[in-house]
Amino acid sequence: MKWRWVATFVAVAVVSLAAPGRQQSAFACWPAHSIEYDYWQHHATLYWNGSHWVEEDWWSLDGQCDLECDGNTYCTGDTHVDNDTIIDQTVTGDCDCSPPPP
Repeated sequence: MKWRWVATFVAVAVVSLAAPGRQQSAFACWPAHSIEYDYWQHHATLYWNGSHWVEEDWWSLDGQCDLECDGNTYCTGDTHVDNDTIIDQTVTGDCDCSPPPP
């Protein structure tokens, strides 16, 4: 069973290398835009101020990812996602979707 997946992967790789022009033109338009993702994390604290409990909460920009025109994604900081994470998406530019030269 394991070797069947390996053989399938090798076959797909050989076919991909045999037709590089088709692969390049199909990939040239993904993604159509470069995109930045901002990861806002919710923080909360509860403390005793001497007479009563005080709860403070805030949001902070803890991580960012950039999806570049070459299809690569570069991330920095805290990009984990949980129930309180807000992800802002910003288009930062258009990618060149022209077909590759012959």
